[in-house]
Amino acid sequence: MPRNHHVAPRSLAVLLLLALASFGLWSWLGRASGPDEPAPPRELAAPHDAPKIEAPPPLDAGERTRAESAPLESSPEIAITARFRDEAGAAASEVELVLKRWQRGEGDRRFEPLPELEVRCDVHGVLALRVPHLPRLLLHLELRDARYAAERWRWQDLAVGAREDLGDIVLARGAIVRGRVLDRAGVPIAAGWSIDARRTKPETVQVVSLSLEASTTDGTFEMRGFSVGTWRIEARLPTYSIASAEIELQAGETREVVLQQTSARDARSEIVLRVQRPHQLFPAPERQHMKLLLPGGEVRAPDPAQRMFDDSDPLFSGLSPGMHRVSIEDPRYEPWSTEVEVPRTEPVVAKLRGSSAIDVRVIDGASGQAIERYALELCETRYRIATGGEAQSGSGSGLDRSREMQTHPDGRTALEGLVACTLRYALHAEGFAPQWLEVKDLQAGERRSVLVELSAGAVLEGRVRSAAGIAVAGALVAIFAPAAEGDHAEAELLPARTMRSDAARLRAEIARTTTDAEGRFRFEKLQPGTRILTATSCGSGREREIPMDPSHPHVKLEGVEIPMQGTATPVELVLPNSAVLSGRVRVPEGRTPEGLTLELVRELPPPSESSARRFSPPAPLEHPLAADGRFRFEGLAAGSFRVRLSLPSMAPAPAGELRQARVQGAARAIDRVELVAGVTTEREIDLVPHFPAQVRVQFAVDRPEHVQKMQLLLRPAQDAPGEDKRVPIQTAMFDAQGRAEHPFVHPGRHHIDLFANGGLWTHIAATDVELGPGASHELHVNIALLEGWISVRNAGGSPLRDAEIGFGSLALPGAPALGWGALDLDGEGRARVALPAGRYRVQHWQEGSNKRQVAELDWPGGSVVEAQLAEPPAPSGTDR
Repeated sequence: MPRNHHVAPRSLAVLLLLALASFGLWSWLGRASGPDEPAPPRELAAPHDAPKIEAPPPLDAGERTRAESAPLESSPEIAITARFRDEAGAAASEVELVLKRWQRGEGDRRFEPLPELEVRCDVHGVLALRVPHLPRLLLHLELRDARYAAERWRWQDLAVGAREDLGDIVLARGAIVRGRVLDRAGVPIAAGWSIDARRTKPETVQVVSLSLEASTTDGTFEMRGFSVGTWRIEARLPTYSIASAEIELQAGETREVVLQQTSARDARSEIVLRVQRPHQLFPAPERQHMKLLLPGGEVRAPDPAQRMFDDSDPLFSGLSPGMHRVSIEDPRYEPWSTEVEVPRTEPVVAKLRGSSAIDVRVIDGASGQAIERYALELCETRYRIATGGEAQSGSGSGLDRSREMQTHPDGRTALEGLVACTLRYALHAEGFAPQWLEVKDLQAGERRSVLVELSAGAVLEGRVRSAAGIAVAGALVAIFAPAAEGDHAEAELLPARTMRSDAARLRAEIARTTTDAEGRFRFEKLQPGTRILTATSCGSGREREIPMDPSHPHVKLEGVEIPMQGTATPVELVLPNSAVLSGRVRVPEGRTPEGLTLELVRELPPPSESSARRFSPPAPLEHPLAADGRFRFEGLAAGSFRVRLSLPSMAPAPAGELRQARVQGAARAIDRVELVAGVTTEREIDLVPHFPAQVRVQFAVDRPEHVQKMQLLLRPAQDAPGEDKRVPIQTAMFDAQGRAEHPFVHPGRHHIDLFANGGLWTHIAATDVELGPGASHELHVNIALLEGWISVRNAGGSPLRDAEIGFGSLALPGAPALGWGALDLDGEGRARVALPAGRYRVQHWQEGSNKRQVAELDWPGGSVVEAQLAEPPAPSGTDR
């Protein structure tokens, strides 16, 4: 029996919550990165009393599932499959999901929504979905079944004919939150509010949020589908402060919460003003230009200490009943006013219109003829919030945004309702080069005429080769414009579709392309001017690559002149010769490196050096290791690199056995190498001091059906020096033979917890282990789970029917104290469980109050054990 350690009940409760939420989270994380290589599916052995569910057969051409409610685009198609199970291992039938689809515009990150599909798996829990393939497609699959906690999966840019198998997915019961919304006096607020919920713990990449826009007439609400964790519930009211509460939820739990306004504001004597501007990039009116005319004729101004207007705060407070007039006299906007009666519970909406305008005429610069079809889009504004105040700016998405052309008679259009500031538009017309239209210092009430001459643009051709004279195919070539303010050779490069508040001081990317097999590239429709050209040998046209990748050979060419039209002088970009790192890893005798990954990370100069500003942080270069341990990194830039060992995100297992998804552990630095241009560096990487350990657990129980309801949790007992502090908890379920293992665990001290699910998750054992490099730790556990019934009676002696109670262990043989779980009682006030022998506590919170009743019982199993609830004499250290 393992050595056991007593730990705080609350910490174990959090641990239990993390365990139950792990399956859906890790499935989502495996695909959160979009086009990256998907993780292999999970294979879950079926319970002995459930039919074996096989993966669905390949979908024939023209075959449709009933999840598709309407004909869609024609094939080719993408197939998505999954098999859903509940916590007991049985097939989860008729699970409800929704498939959201977006299509991204060319050269753009903005997605256009496509029709959603309501999806439902079959009676065996099998999902077989077919989706027509579209270029630049984003798929988002959401679990929307009130019985289970919400989960999400997403993919983007899937290849034609792709098959995505989510494997076996264990669904946790969704928690329910019911509550009331009260004002400061405790009176229910019947309507006008919305409820939002956001999970705060555990903190993960996946942010799960729920919202409820409607409310009932008595100020109550109900939200379903909560996953295990800590949630913040907020009630948002237009004329009240936010009322919130933070609660910890377990699987299947139902909780009551009261959201009450606590601030001293009196919403009935306030006026909240919400401003609607002509464009989101325009500045908000300033508070000093807002006035309130009281019923007696007195004029009142807002607090001048707050210069910027915020429409979430009251504009005027402490008002007496009667008619008031609110006005805005900001010279940048046309005058606006309205009558407001106090008391008022709804915000006042001001629809403003700018006082300035621009008359634009667009012509062909070569012929002088008017261009009638073009598109204008406001992309940037620059202004000051007050006289002598700090300059502010707002930016759109720039030239690479897709847009719809509109017809303008005689090439003229009037842009009215503008606000005084410096404006920058993107102008597109078919057959002409894109062009910026900048209107500087537009004044309040001014109407300015602007003539824009378009040209077909120029062509720039060139070639990329290495210093050895070899053509570089697939190189990423990008053109940049000089910085609008203070341009210099070391100015930072701003890739396309990137927004920065200091964009005026950066060199913005205009266009990019990749070289062909002969190393040649070509740009068309370029505006005249002096440009900067960059090339990097890692280019393959993928969006996530940056114009100058410090991990690969790169070059920058200053002062490239683009003429008004025609072809610019051809250019040649010479890349430094690439370096190569090749070698083999050394592992402990009897072990294999298969399944591990080497990461190569470029070391950049210190931030104090100006050259460091040219680069974004480099992403690690990865090389999965095979059984022979050989590796080879090619196409590298000369310089210093760190070699790191990364554990796999999926633990391999023999065919037919359990395959459990895991969050990737922290990468561990193991070596440093200096690479020289044009030289192949051979290196033997010694993994012996860092090789992962493995933990195996053999579980023996009295009945075979219980063994697959066991779960193993493994977490670092303490952080190793210099390690990433975000090392995750790792879990594994037990297979039909009672085995579970973690084959890839970083060496060090770890804590092992064992849980059983005999009606609810119960913590049954714990121990600490010291794992050396390459070590193998065997743990054998023999626990008897005794079946029986628990009958719960309230303080009056009546059965507690159809209720949810808290349930936890006080003292188990060889196990620590337990945090609280949830147990559902049936119509007779009973629940069937399978638990180790020991002493347990039952806890029930009375509905609508903070009073609780508790009972303690000894569990012998095999019979009905009654628990008589009563109010506790004093709080206990094990209570939650």
